[in-house]
Amino acid sequence: MSLCQEIQVMGVSSQSWERAAAAAVKQALESFADRCLVRRVGESGYPTPSFTTEVMKLDVTLKQNGEIDYYRATLKVAFVPTVDSSPRLPATAPR
Repeated sequence: MSLCQEIQVMGVSSQSWERAAAAAVKQALESFADRCLVRRVGESGYPTPSFTTEVMKLDVTLKQNGEIDYYRATLKVAFVPTVDSSPRLPATAPR
């Protein structure tokens, strides 16, 4: 049995929803790379975390004149977290 963890991240861009989504994925990679168990070797030769992403919401904020101020993309990111394999000590030692 494996446990999959899901988080939501938001990315922002002044240029497009695609760039906002890319910013969200980059944030997830930077924030949770050390907590992700499943990894693939990327083009650089270093293992990178394996994520599954789903776009949950796309929206924009507008300036007072009606022009788009920035784009936001909210993504659901799923990954298999690392397992803490350190031995657990009992809370109280037997006497």
